[in-house]
Amino acid sequence: NGMLSGAICGGIFASPSVASILAAIRASAATNGNKGCFLVVKNYTGDRLNFGMACEMANQEGIPCRMAVVADDCTLPRTKGITGARGVAGTVLVHKIAGAAAKLGKNLDAIADIAEQVSSRMGTLGVSLDAVTTPGADTVNDRLDSKTIEIGMGIHGEAGLKQSSVMTADEIAQEMISTILNYGRVAEGTGSIVPMFKKHDELCILVNNLGGTSNFEMSILTNSCIKILENDYSCKVTRVLVGCYMSSFNGYGTSLTILNVSGASPELLEFLDEDCDAPAWSRVDNWSIGEVRRSKVEVPEVVTKASDKTLKEPSLEISEFASAAKTLALRASKYLAENEGLLTQYDLIVGDGDCGMTMKRGANEIERRILDGSIETEHPATMFAGLADAVSASMGGT
Repeated sequence: NGMLSGAICGGIFASPSVASILAAIRASAATNGNKGCFLVVKNYTGDRLNFGMACEMANQEGIPCRMAVVADDCTLPRTKGITGARGVAGTVLVHKIAGAAAKLGKNLDAIADIAEQVSSRMGTLGVSLDAVTTPGADTVNDRLDSKTIEIGMGIHGEAGLKQSSVMTADEIAQEMISTILNYGRVAEGTGSIVPMFKKHDELCILVNNLGGTSNFEMSILTNSCIKILENDYSCKVTRVLVGCYMSSFNGYGTSLTILNVSGASPELLEFLDEDCDAPAWSRVDNWSIGEVRRSKVEVPEVVTKASDKTLKEPSLEISEFASAAKTLALRASKYLAENEGLLTQYDLIVGDGDCGMTMKRGANEIERRILDGSIETEHPATMFAGLADAVSASMGGT
């Protein structure tokens, strides 16, 4: 309710047959009093042919039927080839917005109009860390090694824009954003190509998991995308969707879709925000224009008042304690940090493999505090109190 009424499956990485598509159209029309059927099709040759034929046959049978072809991939230049851009994860936004329009009682022509508006205002680019092998294939697709990523790989494993050495999350986000921006969109009314967005535009972003990327990595990349769009491009990201919306089996990669909603019909955001009970749809995170994103506001630390009681230090009978303690503590911290790999290796045998990293965090924090004077080494009591505070602040686990 509020999204798709049905989906027609083909073979792996292949379009469904005309007969299957027509059967789904007939079934849909039978349940809605023959009000019509709207088809959302990704721009691939087989899909366009088969869905197009089924659409025409349905109309001949008296079933009102319209079709939208989504071509949001920004991988290849507009001037290259005659088939146009591929349909990728941005198609999900068309599913959601067109589905909500149908739920709220819009007629077939109005649904087609809003779907066209969404398609014309968005662009997508994917980045993959590994190629996808079709289940049951005799050979493994191993064109990417562990040190290489592919920018623009298609959802069926098609070749992308280029290959590159591994990048940071910020670098990947910048690559995707700048490519989508420069690919541009067709301006309404004039038909000219303009940048996908400009300064101060309101944007919706969809960060899509291709199937095998961890939520941890997805969140890091999403943060990079928002930070760059808002800080470097002065845009306002008011809708954020993160999850596995359009997968490619267990594809180790992600894609970014940017939908420019500035100047769009007010209904577009209304339909995007409308409730939907599709199991895989993650609710949109919304921030209004002029509102400060909650994650940007730091919660002030609650500082307890120092005790009026002073620590009564016992007499110190160790000569040159301060210099010796400082030297030995720094040496021990350095040794712990240098052996992070060995400690992790041992912990992988008997535990979960986080011991080395935990010890290194503690060692680095102790070293930092000794060097900046936060840990006083003049007396054992104050030094060990400082060491305990550094460890409790920086180390988790057992």
